[in-house]
Amino acid sequence: MEIKEIIRSLVDTEQDVAIKIATVKSIEDDRTCTVLTIDEDLELSGVRLQGAIGSTEGVYLTPAVNSIVMVVVIATPFICLTTELDKIELRGSSLGGLTKTIELRDQLEATHELLESLLSVINGVQILEPGNGAPSALQAALSSAMAGKSLGVFNDIENENILQG
Repeated sequence: MEIKEIIRSLVDTEQDVAIKIATVKSIEDDRTCTVLTIDEDLELSGVRLQGAIGSTEGVYLTPAVNSIVMVVVIATPFICLTTELDKIELRGSSLGGLTKTIELRDQLEATHELLESLLSVINGVQILEPGNGAPSALQAALSSAMAGKSLGVFNDIENENILQG
């Protein structure tokens, strides 16, 4: 069931909704966690880390163990807020996916190395034209075209707090 369907079901029926503040005790492999409610000291297991049941799309939050979370209980409880995240995954296909940061960085570095090599030739020792010994017109034109331009710096392009799964 999608989150919008859950919300619609709340409006259309008189289904009970409870909100609990709890501490995360453990994270399970099946995209659930176990929490201990603060006000009742009640342990809840099978608390979903994603609002939609069985979905592979949407937002998937992995709260840190011992963090404080808000659990919404509508038939099956799920985490809706947390004080500390270990990981967040954004899944969906409508925008074609996120950029693979490591692959992007590697490709930018390869392009950067290629451009540095070209620039070293363009701005390096003057190349003479074969036959007449005049300075290379191509080297001069490329040097002029590159004047005032610099290579990009890609050292700090990754936000390690936002991961894709």
